Amino acid sequence: MCTRGSAVAGGAGKPRLGVGASGGRRILASVVQMEGFEIDGAMTREQAAHQPRIEVSGETGIAIEADVPADLAAELLTVARTA
Repeated sequence: MCTRGSAVAGGAGKPRLGVGASGGRRILASVVQMEGFEIDGAMTREQAAHQPRIEVSGETGIAIEADVPADLAAELLTVARTA
């Protein structure tokens, strides 16, 4: 599978951020999460790249990186089981 995605985000009629990715589900999910870290978390690109991420596109449930805080990981797993 090879999918592609791109996005431009901005405000006041001016682009602020443009990203794109080509690859499988995990790559696209990672790019979208990085965008969220940059836009909502006001992080730099480098800060966003070093944040732990989750992946939920597979059939086996949720994949959580080891750096995600334990309490958040537990909550995510609880939500994933009830979805």
